[in-house]
Amino acid sequence: MSIDITFARDDAQRRHAYRLRYEQYCEAQGLLRERADHDARLLVEDEDERAHLLVAYDDSELMGTLRLQWGGDGDVGPEMKATFISNTFAADVAPTKLAIGSRFVIHPRARGSTLMVRMMQACVTFCLERDVELLFGDCEPHLLHIYRSFGFRPYRDLVNHETSGVLVPLVLTIHDLEHLTHTRSPLRKLVHEAQELEAARSHIHGSLIPPTRAARNADPRRDDGDSTGVMKRFVDSELPRPDLFADLDPDQIERVLARTNVLTCKAGDALIREGHRSRTLYLVLEGTLVIRRGEQLLAVATRGDVVGEIAFLLGEPRTADVWAAHDGVRVLALSEAELSKLLARDPKLAGTLLLNLAKAVCYKLAYASGAFDR
Repeated sequence: MSIDITFARDDAQRRHAYRLRYEQYCEAQGLLRERADHDARLLVEDEDERAHLLVAYDDSELMGTLRLQWGGDGDVGPEMKATFISNTFAADVAPTKLAIGSRFVIHPRARGSTLMVRMMQACVTFCLERDVELLFGDCEPHLLHIYRSFGFRPYRDLVNHETSGVLVPLVLTIHDLEHLTHTRSPLRKLVHEAQELEAARSHIHGSLIPPTRAARNADPRRDDGDSTGVMKRFVDSELPRPDLFADLDPDQIERVLARTNVLTCKAGDALIREGHRSRTLYLVLEGTLVIRRGEQLLAVATRGDVVGEIAFLLGEPRTADVWAAHDGVRVLALSEAELSKLLARDPKLAGTLLLNLAKAVCYKLAYASGAFDR
């Protein structure tokens, strides 16, 4: 696959980007349908008017697109500003130092290739050429590991999007080479070369990012602050071990946790929305989740309960909404993609995890049928 990556040069290429968005967001995932032109099968938004659209072509077929908004082009719009830039650590940064990446779409045939890396490198090259310091974005929880590998970090509370559910706001401090090197980011060479060419460039270091409890990597080997403490208390003997971790030794638990993230939710945050096609499994660590279908209350989930297993295991759309009942609900998120990697690299561990998940599902079915009391 020989792919040419550039910025859209004309209206025809922009329409190709809008069409790929429509196919993947509206048709494949059932998202953002209220914003789309269904007759033309295009997903065009107000933010596109002054945005740069990165496009990746394999011959004449579009395989990927990404929207970039740069503060130097003017106002990025109220929705984007409220979602990404209204926070204390960016308040005093000049608009020309800020950029926002969004609507990152890879064609299914190109997933698993190097295209995502190459497009992200093109995005950072754009930022380096304009002396951008902070690149903002967001992702669904199951994609957090991927963006962390590029050097992005969560920096504020989760965002409860009206159609997409819970999103994790992210920021890449482009010139924080130490962090990019630590995470082995594929972007570090670009940044290193830029810093060598302009050693006097001013930096915004990662230390300026305020601590957040919204989304943390759950690997207990990392010093990740509060969420690591939650996980340690959760797997220590002072608390009952969740069924998902039954028969796993401490080393195996660490290997599972290295592939997960801990999310802290506010009241009303939607972890799961009915009809969506996300593939994330959630284990409740603290607090209560409410499961609803329309106005019907189906169940509640508390510490140790697993939710989202139907879509996770069957690949079907979500069958219900799952909301945080109050502030401070904490969940461990495991994506279907990470479990697939675990199956390939450690099938015995993955098999035990899947057996425990099967037991948890059977327990829920038995409880729902009245076979036994909880």
